[in-house]
Amino acid sequence: MPENWLSRLKQVWKDRPRRRTMVVTDVTRMEGSRVCVGGYLEDGRAVRPLVGRTGPDEAWLHQATGAPVSPFAVVDLRLSGRPRGSTAPHTEDRLTPQRGRLVQRVLTAQEQIALLERTCSPAVRDIFGAEIQAEPAGAWGRYVRSGQGVRSLGTVKASEIEEVIFRRFADRGRWEYRLRFRDAAGEVYQLAVVDLAFRRQLDALRDSGLAPHDAAAAMRDGLRGQRVFLRVGLARGWDKHPDRCYLQLTGVYGFAEAGPG
Repeated sequence: MPENWLSRLKQVWKDRPRRRTMVVTDVTRMEGSRVCVGGYLEDGRAVRPLVGRTGPDEAWLHQATGAPVSPFAVVDLRLSGRPRGSTAPHTEDRLTPQRGRLVQRVLTAQEQIALLERTCSPAVRDIFGAEIQAEPAGAWGRYVRSGQGVRSLGTVKASEIEEVIFRRFADRGRWEYRLRFRDAAGEVYQLAVVDLAFRRQLDALRDSGLAPHDAAAAMRDGLRGQRVFLRVGLARGWDKHPDRCYLQLTGVYGFAEAGPG
């Protein structure tokens, strides 16, 4: 049997639909009701389940058996291979059906910390296996070139939380959610936050009567008193910049600092 056919058969076997156990680490807001979900399989591989051409959506999160799909949920689901056209750095993409998810449980706080520690990179620049590009003129945008890199999801620890930015752009009719932080290498980033829970917290503070800048300050001060892990992901290119995959925060997780003794 020709070698190329053998390798193709091996790939087909590897990509066959199978039930797997995934721990969710990222639930993020996309356009409209669409969301993006990321996590890790039992063997440590990172995955991003994709449903059809546009999913998953928020309904997909809530229609799981047992409980909603949420950060640190342990989910049993069927996964197959990568969708056609999937390219680096989004190597985690895997297809999953619309139905058939079972949430088994949610990790304890100690298990959550252990998972984040296990997936942690020394610094943001070490995550993707590709050079991080900067926009000119001192802008905060950071991106990786489409087609480069070995992954699009990772974890770092924040050595300092500098600022939370929460404001509305009237001309766009939308809110902006950003976090400025310093990583262990001393580099400062100000990235868009697409973490669904983080956004909802800010929205709830605003809706309770706080001014947006006061809501942002409350979130900042709360994070400063915690041990903070940040999930960093790469967005996909779009019409304006099809060749750029911008860095964004897909998860912001704070844990109480352990006391003495």
